[in-house]
Amino acid sequence: MIAVGLMKIGECPDQTALPHWMYHFGILILLSMIVKFVWQKFGDKSLRKTNAKILVSLRVIFGIILIMTYFYGLYLMLWVFFMKDPACDLFLQLFALLMLILTGLIATLGCCFVCCGVGLKNVEKTDFFQNAILHTGIQESDFLLPKQVIGNLLQ
Repeated sequence: MIAVGLMKIGECPDQTALPHWMYHFGILILLSMIVKFVWQKFGDKSLRKTNAKILVSLRVIFGIILIMTYFYGLYLMLWVFFMKDPACDLFLQLFALLMLILTGLIATLGCCFVCCGVGLKNVEKTDFFQNAILHTGIQESDFLLPKQVIGNLLQ
C-alpha cells in the first residue's frame, strides 16, 4: 500500500486524498504490526509493568486510529466509485478497493477469533464440562487417555 500510494500521488485529481490515504494507512498498519511484534516477542517477561502498559496503550491507540482511517478510506473510495467519469487511475481505485476489502475481512476475522478465544478461555475456567460429565452418569474413567488411544492403534 505504501509503494502504490507513493507512486500514484498526483494521479487522482478527483480525489487527491486517496493516494495519501493509502500511504498513511500502510504506514499505520506497519507501525501497528511492529508494536504487536515487540509485545509478542518481549511481552511481560522482560518488560516492567509500566513498559507493558505503554505497549498495551500504543496497541489500543493504533487500533482506534486504524479503524478511523479505515472508514475514512472507505468514504474516499465510495466517493470516487460513484462518480460518473472519475479521473483517477483505475489501478489505484481497484488496489484501494482490494485493500479495503482485505483489511476489513482480516479485522473482522481477527475480532471473531479474539471473542471466541476469550469465550472459550472463560468456559475452561468454569467447571461446565466437569458438571456435564457428573450429571450424565458418565465416569471420567470411561474416557480413554491419549496414551491408551495410541496404544490401541498400535496393537
